[in-house]
Amino acid sequence: FGGTKQPTPWNEPHRVTLAGDWRPQSSTLMTVRARMVQGRSWALRQGYYDLLSVSDVGAGLPLQDPGAAGKPLLITSDLGFTKEATVWRTRADVGVAVLNVFGRRNILDYGLQSRNTTSASANDQVPRFLMGRQWSVNVRLSPP
Repeated sequence: FGGTKQPTPWNEPHRVTLAGDWRPQSSTLMTVRARMVQGRSWALRQGYYDLLSVSDVGAGLPLQDPGAAGKPLLITSDLGFTKEATVWRTRADVGVAVLNVFGRRNILDYGLQSRNTTSASANDQVPRFLMGRQWSVNVRLSPP
């Protein structure tokens, strides 16, 4: 990138993670996880930098300084509940989890969308979001 050092695309310089497990009974487990990340760079999808910055095709696009192109704050919160039981001498763990419980629209990165003009600088950044609220159910059986 023009001889300048750049941070790695996966760098998360300011990250806070909180996690907690609670067993209200010996056969019940409740989990809480939260994560906040600030200071992520390389706002565009990495493919734009990989492919367009090495040719004239990317002229006029914001590709020369990926470390200066930031992404907004990312916050996720997850909740889980697992119940253990014995069924026909087989241990069964049944769990339910909600990922991104608040349904926050976290931006993963941005793509570029042309405004249908001949100018390379006539592009809009279009956000690509992480998944919204997701439900998960799992069953684990352990033989005796």
